[in-house]
Amino acid sequence: SQTLSVDTTWTAENGPYEITGTVTVASGVTLTIQPGTVLSFASGVSLTVDGVLSAQGTLDAVIVFEPLDGAGGAWGDVSFIVSSYLYRHRVPRRMLAPWTPSNQ
Repeated sequence: SQTLSVDTTWTAENGPYEITGTVTVASGVTLTIQPGTVLSFASGVSLTVDGVLSAQGTLDAVIVFEPLDGAGGAWGDVSFIVSSYLYRHRVPRRMLAPWTPSNQ
């Protein structure tokens, strides 16, 4: 697993990103995921955000969240920590941004 402790940008040019351990965005830190970036997650691996996640794709350059080959289609989730509240969103097998979470 990895904790991002400084502002970080993931780009399509440097991807695809193979996420093999849970990534945590620390409080006060921003992870920016640029349009066209592909994130491939190993089985059970999650993205936990205690800071800020800025991921805004476009219709021509979507951001892809998908299972890593061999992960069996079951990677973890995207979790947002807000004060003492944890919002966990179970994502579909493959999620394409632009995406807006529901208020549920």
